[in-house]
Amino acid sequence: MSNEELLAAAAELDREDGEAALARLAALPPEPQGAALDDVRLALARRAVLLLGASGQLGGAKVRAALALIDADHAATADRDPWLLCGMVEDAARALPPGVGMGLALHRLWPLLPRLPYHVQYEMLTATFLHGQSARLFALWRHLLRGDPGFVPDFWQFQTLARSVFETDRRTAADLVAPLSADCGRPDLGPLLSVYATLLRQTDYLGGLAAARALPDPLHRARLADYLLGAGQTEDTIAAAVAAHADLCDGDAPEDEAKRRYMAARQAGSEGRWGEVLSLTDDAVLNTPAVGHAALCLRALAHVQRDETGAAAEILDHVRNGGHAPWFLAMRADQIKAAARLRADTGQATGDHPAPALRRSAGRPLAQSLWVGPRLRWIEELSIRSFLANGWRYALYVYEMPENVPEGVEILDAAAILPASDLFAESRSSGIHKGSLGAFSDLFRYALIAQRGGMWTDTDVLNLDLFDPDGARFLATERIDAGVVGLNGAMMAAPAGCALQRRALDRARAIRAAEEIRFTRIGPQLLAELVGDGLAGDPAYHVLPVAFLNPFGWMETGRLLAPFAEVARAPRLAQARNIHVYTETWRLLGLGLDGVPDGDGFLATLARRLAETPGRPVRALMEG
Repeated sequence: MSNEELLAAAAELDREDGEAALARLAALPPEPQGAALDDVRLALARRAVLLLGASGQLGGAKVRAALALIDADHAATADRDPWLLCGMVEDAARALPPGVGMGLALHRLWPLLPRLPYHVQYEMLTATFLHGQSARLFALWRHLLRGDPGFVPDFWQFQTLARSVFETDRRTAADLVAPLSADCGRPDLGPLLSVYATLLRQTDYLGGLAAARALPDPLHRARLADYLLGAGQTEDTIAAAVAAHADLCDGDAPEDEAKRRYMAARQAGSEGRWGEVLSLTDDAVLNTPAVGHAALCLRALAHVQRDETGAAAEILDHVRNGGHAPWFLAMRADQIKAAARLRADTGQATGDHPAPALRRSAGRPLAQSLWVGPRLRWIEELSIRSFLANGWRYALYVYEMPENVPEGVEILDAAAILPASDLFAESRSSGIHKGSLGAFSDLFRYALIAQRGGMWTDTDVLNLDLFDPDGARFLATERIDAGVVGLNGAMMAAPAGCALQRRALDRARAIRAAEEIRFTRIGPQLLAELVGDGLAGDPAYHVLPVAFLNPFGWMETGRLLAPFAEVARAPRLAQARNIHVYTETWRLLGLGLDGVPDGDGFLATLARRLAETPGRPVRALMEG
């Protein structure tokens, strides 16, 4: 922080530009710069807030929240109740323009952060990311690591940091290990962070679990045991994950035993042993806060699979409407309710339905999608080229003409479906998904199909086979966890005027008007609500098997970076008609979307082959 910056802020205040002055002060480094400069910075910030209040740009409550952050004795507050600091920071962050409140908060609390309890530090890390200070997240991590020898981050915070760092300077998760361990005087953390990086990349997940079990530090092992409680698994990994958790969570406390029983129940469900799921998820498990709601969802699914609809409905209503379950488990409850409805209507569970008899097209079937932005990335180019190579027409709706559009794509005006003024990104309520346009894409696809009909595909779907969706009504499915399948809207089709698509559009608009949109709320969760409540409106809707679109789940999409031959010959691709790459997951994991990956990985090799021989079908390229 320099005198020049403070003088510039003072000059802005003299011009009565409190907003610019406050933004400048919030953008200064959070580290203390000496008592004199720090006092001037706070005095200027206080003057800026008062100016904004006097001009009517900030209401009285917001002025009070901002001044409380600037003026309070935070050391005394931390000694009395450190959780009060979290509330004070959140109030100020919401009161001031995006990023400004959090920037001031980091400066005010910087000296205190290393001595706060871990859970308060955790909340501060989360708030730093959610309130627009991603660029400072790395500095905050290093500050905590250097100042608090007991600070041991968990996997989810490492994932957030990996996403932030990759977006700012393209460093990968593996690149963070040394700067956060040896360089911070914490070489003890190197093995733990290396395990995090391996699990995050997904290409050697089982190797990551084995490395986790070899860690000697009890706290490091506990962090990984807690990660496994919430990490989605596939049928290929669930047994290893349960074994690793039992090894890592080896205490004698009743809570430890409850966690182990919950993990065993997950494996039992993945293997269809639903009676065992019910016996494992007993009252001790249901009353354990770390797993109680998740265990309730698993019990409900077991009742659905056993055709015990009354018991399932009672549990699902409790989870969905009780107000205590986290949003992602409320979403899971909606998916299970949809599964119950589908089982009652068709006699089959979600994802167990056979693929529809989609005939080969005599002409060129149409795939439709949306792109928002100035240029297509390599993965979108690859997706579109795969459809074109297999003989599809491809209509891309845009608000501005992007670069890198493959030859042969039909460019259409997205504003004819929804005006550009309707565009929105997901807010901080979406957590790590903050900033995604996924929810707007959900709204757009409902409007498009309701108006014009046909098949929608996301721009991260690779097509393997030509089929004709004309006149078809279908929804895709995905694996949520081992043994748990839910609806997914990355590919869907219906004729124009379809009742389900109209209802989805109307409900999505109502939700958008009434609440902050979070990840999946008007996508998979809304589709599950409509199906579960019996509002699909058309019994001819076909629910696709998981392998049709999602042979690799979101929790294993990093495997598409594995060597070409290994992926191309995977047995699961024999039943697949497409491969959903899940670029939102790639964005979260920092796997790289701006340039084709180096090496002989599956996606990189397929991208090169499609560019070199654009007229050759994808299956032929995979066999060659």
